[in-house]
Amino acid sequence: MKKKNILALGLSALAISATIVFADAAEAADMHRLYNPNSGEHFYTANTNEKNHLVKVGWKSEGIGWTAPNSGNAIYRLYNKNAGDHHYTMNANEKNHLVKVGWKYEGIGWYSDTKKAVPLYRAYNPNAKAGSHNYTVNYGEQKNLLKHGWRDEGIAWYGVNKTTTPTPKPIPSPVTKYTVTTKHVGSDGKTLKSVSATVEKGKNYTAKAERFSGYTLKGSNTQTVTVNSNKTITFNYTKNPTPVTKYNVTIKHVGSDGKLLGNLTVPVEKGKSYTANAGSYAGYTLKGDNTQIVTVNSDKTITFNYTKDPVAPSKYKVTVNAVCNGEIIKSKSTDVESGKQYTAQAETIEGYVLNEYNIKTVTVDKDIIITFDYKKVPLIDTFNLKIYVDDVYYTTIVKTISQGESYQPATKNLGLDPNEYDLSNGVTYATKNWIGGQTYEYEFDVYTFKKLNETETAKLKSTILAKVNELRASAGVAPVSQVALLNNAAAIRAQELETNFDHIRPNNSAFFTVLDQLGINYRQTGENIADRNTSERDGNKLGLQLYNQWLDSTGHKATMLSSRFSKIGIGVHVVRNEVYATQLFID
Repeated sequence: MKKKNILALGLSALAISATIVFADAAEAADMHRLYNPNSGEHFYTANTNEKNHLVKVGWKSEGIGWTAPNSGNAIYRLYNKNAGDHHYTMNANEKNHLVKVGWKYEGIGWYSDTKKAVPLYRAYNPNAKAGSHNYTVNYGEQKNLLKHGWRDEGIAWYGVNKTTTPTPKPIPSPVTKYTVTTKHVGSDGKTLKSVSATVEKGKNYTAKAERFSGYTLKGSNTQTVTVNSNKTITFNYTKNPTPVTKYNVTIKHVGSDGKLLGNLTVPVEKGKSYTANAGSYAGYTLKGDNTQIVTVNSDKTITFNYTKDPVAPSKYKVTVNAVCNGEIIKSKSTDVESGKQYTAQAETIEGYVLNEYNIKTVTVDKDIIITFDYKKVPLIDTFNLKIYVDDVYYTTIVKTISQGESYQPATKNLGLDPNEYDLSNGVTYATKNWIGGQTYEYEFDVYTFKKLNETETAKLKSTILAKVNELRASAGVAPVSQVALLNNAAAIRAQELETNFDHIRPNNSAFFTVLDQLGINYRQTGENIADRNTSERDGNKLGLQLYNQWLDSTGHKATMLSSRFSKIGIGVHVVRNEVYATQLFID
């Protein structure tokens, strides 16, 4: 099953990240800010020569925009030769997307301060064809742009203070911690496992019992203690009884002609004795004792041997002919003992139909010929295919074949919609070749796929929301609230996963464009997706299965725990037994 997780800043383009080379700086670089009065584009560079050249060809120097560090998170620089526009981003995915759609990657322009000393605010002008992004350390300038219709796209990266004096770090107050030891002990006194954890004084600590082969837990599988001293939590287990070892004793009855007259296998407990009795078989005489005893310490075979009694019966030939208009169309001969009765049954022959009763019995005292009379029939064969849907009669499909044709009655050949009906456990009957004048009756049971109704869908969303907030509470993170419009966006994404199980939508745009599509405001967003093949339609159970699937993934769990998000939308889409689910988070 495929799982992905993407965190994206709330940007107008796809979010991406990169790294840049400085022109002239050992510890930090002054970033020159220039303005093109013809295109309205701002340009940023640490390279003094590049700055001087642009001023010479008509750009306006606006001084030092900020000071960049000489290391940290890389800022990628790209150029759109069609629009004559530059773009800068710290997000590698955004950079890769722009390169894919025709932008030229110009390498790493500078770095972002990992200590986040001086934020650079990013704003987007949806009406501009060039110079559509602005980056500034001046929050007053940022607010003024927003006032005039620019969009706030948060913090793009960070610069450094040009001269800084390290601020001494405060000495943290000492925290008292104690050791909580969790022991798993068997009823045989064996310590199955022991682990210790350091826990802050006054905190609650919950231990969960583990599973051990050969042992069964006694009592609850979780224990919670308040830690005010060193604590020991003990889970007790009952040792399972040792299984009884058994071996197979096979009793064979074999004739002197090599024929296996009887064969029986009996399981017997190790160390026990087993007595086998010989059987009686017509035409054979037992050789030796009629009982045998063995002590069972491994698989055993007991053989009773028989001598075949002598027989010398006389035999005659019985010939069965199928005849049409006096001509033999099929013939078969069999040797039969003198004095025995022989019953012949007429065969079904392609293109012919029997003119008389299909069984004849004779007493064999000489060579005998039995004749069945047929007539030729150039007719069709008919198949009546009766269909029951969910154990209720639905319809009958009639299929016919002509001479030289064949047909195999099968669920998969009924022409039913595989998206509506579960055809995976259908039946397949033997292929029938055309005979002529034959009618066949077949029955098929098919079942519709279970739907997830509105009530169970609501339970599923409620379960996932409760489990996510329970997880966030356990980590000291504020809960997220469910938003109806965000649920609609998540529902759209869940349906799109059927076409393309990815964080890229079927139209090749990023997942978060669904938020713009529905007019949802956001600064940051993240998405978890899941695909699960199951017939479970209980909303609570299915919601818990999907949540645990996300919880078992490090990336998906991190998204559910992220303190950047305050709202959640949950969507689910069911096709046949395939369940697609989406969590959409925004701030």
